[in-house]
Amino acid sequence: MNELYRYRSYSENTIRELIESELWHSHVRLLNDPFEHPFEFDWNEFKIEKLPEINEHLKLLSHNQLMSLYIQQEENRVLDSYKKFIKTQLEDLGKNATGTFICCFSGACDEPLMWSHYANGMTGLCFIYDKAELSNHEKISLNQIDYNKRVKKITYRDLNASVTERAKQFSFTKGKMMNQVFAKTELFNFNFTYQKHIRWNYEAEIRSVLFAESDEENAKSGVVETVSDKALIGVIIGSRMDKTNRKVIATLCKERGIPIHVAAPNKKDYSVNIYRDVDDPVNFEES
Repeated sequence: MNELYRYRSYSENTIRELIESELWHSHVRLLNDPFEHPFEFDWNEFKIEKLPEINEHLKLLSHNQLMSLYIQQEENRVLDSYKKFIKTQLEDLGKNATGTFICCFSGACDEPLMWSHYANGMTGLCFIYDKAELSNHEKISLNQIDYNKRVKKITYRDLNASVTERAKQFSFTKGKMMNQVFAKTELFNFNFTYQKHIRWNYEAEIRSVLFAESDEENAKSGVVETVSDKALIGVIIGSRMDKTNRKVIATLCKERGIPIHVAAPNKKDYSVNIYRDVDDPVNFEES
């Protein structure tokens, strides 16, 4: 699929997007799906029999240290320590994970519900983008939404741990010197930002996700990325768009050499007809 579609209502921001070749990324908190970014950790894998595998991945203890603790029958204490460590790390990771900005595209230009919901009942429009041109942008990475019925949880394998300090401290409860490990983790699997419930699958969504680089940026409602002038390769206007608005879109598209198409409802079967390369979109009437 070489084309991506971005449904928009008619507004000043939409016109700016057309004129300036801009892509608005909304903060995730402003999206209409309240279930966005399900950041859930799978604790079912944290079992004593999996402790060697967990340690092999996170590498907080050496193999010899872990074996020594097994000999001392301290494996349950180690597992509990790992759990406490992960829980603490997840609090910070979860906060950072919700600091995202989203730009949504669709793989379909003739979806009736999209024209109804996001193009304001066909009074709006749909931008056609060249997927390859968008992908060439240094900050934009396009990924399809994974539609599912159950949240796919994060696992310990999605974390990278790095030890910041190793020290020995006297434990009064144990009455001996104990190894202390201080570490931090990074999340390297961001698939949670690309999953939604299957009820949304009619959108055929492909999205660009940007992460806030500071608390100040995270407080914003959105961020803008300017793309290549070659990225926008067509505009589909809704057949119910006001004639004055049509004139504005037609004039701007003519200046940029962008083809104009028209979307109209097919009331015989509830589908959407797309009329390509319309010569006079201002006065277009469905035959």
